Amino acid sequence: MLNNKNILITGAGSGIGRATSLLAAGSGANVFCVDLTAGADATAAAMQAAGGAATSVRDNGADEAGAGAVAP
Repeated sequence: MLNNKNILITGAGSGIGRATSLLAAGSGANVFCVDLTAGADATAAAMQAAGGAATSVRDNGADEAGAGAVAP
């Protein structure tokens, strides 16, 4: 259902955001993991190790400047 869809998930470094990211990648999505912490990198690395397509972005997607950096 999510095969080759591009999904941006904020808070991907832990908790619900991480779980959602892993689930989306497991369903074939290309996931952009956004978080303020290095957790985004760890989440993306876990997806890549499992054969998924993932990119990590360490930024604040909740404010205008950070959102512009994530999705210009």
